[in-house]
Amino acid sequence: MKWYAIYTKHKNEFKAREFFDKLGINSYVPYQSEAIKSNNKIRYTKKVIISGLLFFNIDELDFDLINTNPYVKSLVRSFGKPAEISDEEIKAMKTYLTSETSINEVFEVGKSVKIETGVLIGHTAEIITINGDTLWVSLPSLQTKICISLKNNRVKAA
Repeated sequence: MKWYAIYTKHKNEFKAREFFDKLGINSYVPYQSEAIKSNNKIRYTKKVIISGLLFFNIDELDFDLINTNPYVKSLVRSFGKPAEISDEEIKAMKTYLTSETSINEVFEVGKSVKIETGVLIGHTAEIITINGDTLWVSLPSLQTKICISLKNNRVKAA
């Protein structure tokens, strides 16, 4: 099976995905969950990362089947042919985008965390300060202190 990208109509990425799912076509919309606080309530939304694109997995392209989806426009093309996306690229996108740290995870000053995304992936750090959804950590191996935003990075208690 090959992955392809298709342009969707404005703000219809999730509707296009649902339509493909009903047809039995595996599809993926790159998004991140976002917490929005208003009136002392926290509401979670899905923020599309690549606006106007949907990725789908199919054995052989069937344009008639694809064109039945009312929420899509056209295939993404490369040199006149439908652009193929590798499984590794889709897996990397899914791993990076859907594996965010839960802000509800309990972190404590003095405890160790392992950094799982970004340039410092694989490093273990000690929590110095916790301020909402950010951690100040000490990296003894690099003899430095850094600030990690839990909205953009993934860390796990070590």
